[in-house]
Amino acid sequence: MTSKATQYLIYTLFFLLPWQTVYLLREVFVGGEKWHYGTISIYATQVIALLIICCSGWMHHTQVCKWLKVRAWMQPSLFLSCVAICLYIIMSALWSADPLLTLLYGVKIAVGFLLVLAITSARYDTRYVLGTLVGGFTLSALLAIGQFALQGDFSSTLLGLSKHEAFQGGVSVIEADGGRWLRAYGSFPHPNMLGAVMATATILSIGGLMSYGKQRCWRRFFLITMTVCFTALLMSFSRSGLIALIVGAIAMGILLAQQRNELQINMAVLKKISIGLAGTCAMMVAVLWITYSDLYTTRAQADARLERLSINERTSQVGEALEVIKSNPILGTGAGTYTKYLAEIDQNAEPIWKYQPVHNTPLLIIAELGVIGVALVILIGVQAVVKIRKNIARAVEKGHIIKVAMVGVLITYLTAAMFDHWQWDHHMGTLLLAILIAYACGMHDKTERSL
Repeated sequence: MTSKATQYLIYTLFFLLPWQTVYLLREVFVGGEKWHYGTISIYATQVIALLIICCSGWMHHTQVCKWLKVRAWMQPSLFLSCVAICLYIIMSALWSADPLLTLLYGVKIAVGFLLVLAITSARYDTRYVLGTLVGGFTLSALLAIGQFALQGDFSSTLLGLSKHEAFQGGVSVIEADGGRWLRAYGSFPHPNMLGAVMATATILSIGGLMSYGKQRCWRRFFLITMTVCFTALLMSFSRSGLIALIVGAIAMGILLAQQRNELQINMAVLKKISIGLAGTCAMMVAVLWITYSDLYTTRAQADARLERLSINERTSQVGEALEVIKSNPILGTGAGTYTKYLAEIDQNAEPIWKYQPVHNTPLLIIAELGVIGVALVILIGVQAVVKIRKNIARAVEKGHIIKVAMVGVLITYLTAAMFDHWQWDHHMGTLLLAILIAYACGMHDKTERSL
């Protein structure tokens, strides 16, 4: 019974992951302006993740060591490293400008770590897991397409959606031919976040096609989700999302090409799928380019007023981050307090919303955790890479294409992290990374197939 409950909770989490249903626990105002990055809230998806962890823990409460080490692939050194980073973040509350916020960051990372254990301890049909994940992303993509087509959207407390209109200040738009065009948001706080997630979903769908393309229903499903998510990516006008998509696709293609003989890939089916993918993507690019060529040209050339402003802000943020790192090289500012630190050293000369995190996740982590925290993150990363490589070798032996393709998905996610900060300071960044790592590091499924 508990096993079934865990399985369906996992499906539910994956499907609802893109939606921002939230309950606010604390809002902070500085000088009459809301400090967005100081808000403490609990999301519906976080509650579901906690339920998954509790159910999984209950199933293995008589065999905790087996749960932590055997069923969850966790080697002692990697387990201790993960515990160490969680404890270090919690301990950083001692020198943090906002101890409560920093403590909750430690809890958030711990939840992500335990979620990996819970997911890799469960047993399910990988096709349905992948289907619910990309299916949820596809619904958000459909919303994004509607937003751009109608140049407006709606607000919903239940779904966690805010209303965006092109004439409003602070809304992400493209200025072209004297007009303002709303970029697609989907169910996310910013179009660049939509772009990165849609890039990840597109590569996930391609991985699904490569793995289950022999089955007609799944081939059609993943082709549809790939098309919709790719279209939403184009309508987000996210340069970073497009770069992440290209890098991830190349990485996945190289991995599959290197292992094509061992994986016994059916080249006829692969050729058919590849032609379908290329044709579909080319058609969508052509249609949108013909219709909105001036918008894409403006975004690509980056010489319009808003484009120059965006690039200048990104450049200045990197300089700010380097100065913060120089000032706090060992311990950092404390998790979650980067923008508050900027405001304090500037003596709150500007409204609090003008102080933004650097759009580079590695730099943000270094600034908030310092050398000690980053050393622990690198240690975990190196051990995870070793584990993933071993898992790829086993997947190749069994002909499981999806686990090889998941490396390309992870690379897509990590590439996007080089151009944004939500992978660290937004709840979905931790949850999505945990899901992708669980996928790449070992799922218990007897139904996996190959082309």
